[in-house]
Amino acid sequence: MYPEKRFYNAKDLSVYLGVTEDAVRKWALRGQIPYVKLGKCLRFDMIRVNGWLKKKECAFFRKEFIADDSRDDGLEYNEAEGRLTNLARIL
Repeated sequence: MYPEKRFYNAKDLSVYLGVTEDAVRKWALRGQIPYVKLGKCLRFDMIRVNGWLKKKECAFFRKEFIADDSRDDGLEYNEAEGRLTNLARIL
């Protein structure tokens, strides 16, 4: 399930994710992706990265579901709370 190496450098992770190495480094320095700094080197624990990806996946699907304006189920997305709210319960 997990890659054979536990720790990837920025270049290896960029290939794994299909993004540029610069994007990986920017995400790390902004605190958007979990990493470990060993001296000047960034290392990415693949167990934590895969967990981070799962969280991102759920957020993507939730936003895609909410973007469907044809729904008429009384639910509304609350951006501040990051979840769906039942409008009938509020009224």
